[in-house]
Amino acid sequence: MILFRTEAAVERTLELIADWPIAFPVLYEPDIRSAKLARFPYRVEYVVASNVVVVAHAKPQPRYCRRVP
Repeated sequence: MILFRTEAAVERTLELIADWPIAFPVLYEPDIRSAKLARFPYRVEYVVASNVVVVAHAKPQPRYCRRVP
């Protein structure tokens, strides 16, 4: 059941990003933005002009995304 709620939260967040890509704050340079998932300790990190999306846990190792090419 939690998996379905988590999946729904990810899908909703991706819809918000698709509708308003620059509405979320820049978390890291260069222009890596972050959108928090509602009711879960995760966030979606993205670059507006990219086709790569990272879903990251909000607490441990907050800068691991910098290693992603």
